[in-house]
Amino acid sequence: MSKVSKVGPPAFSAFSAARNTNFNPSPGDALPFQIVDTNVGDGFDAGLGRFTATVSGIYQFTYNIMTTVKGDPSNPTVQLMKNEEVINSVYRDEGGRDICSNTAVLELALGDRVWLRCTTGVQIYSNGNRYTTFSGFCIRIN
Repeated sequence: MSKVSKVGPPAFSAFSAARNTNFNPSPGDALPFQIVDTNVGDGFDAGLGRFTATVSGIYQFTYNIMTTVKGDPSNPTVQLMKNEEVINSVYRDEGGRDICSNTAVLELALGDRVWLRCTTGVQIYSNGNRYTTFSGFCIRIN
């Protein structure tokens, strides 16, 4: 008698992505990515720039954004979003290029989405050195 094994949800989820070209978003746009180095559990959609939790748990997300000012520099430039809720932001207020970083630890339910939203005053800069990155991983499964 042979055993039948069931395929269930992934036991772990992690992703790491980068941009290698500039991006000129409109306010409210999600930040897409061109390079995905890791996508364990297939939760990250690079074209949409969105991670969807494939398992409920505690996650850590980190993002690094190289920006240049193109509008009002007093506004936050990129926001980390959990579904439609702002979790945190990166900010810049001087001319030239600047790298901004932030991190969050979030409890996610199955299907929750985490993404980076661009606001006014931002141009995302990147090239082959991958200055603009986004990563996340599950710390603990609920």
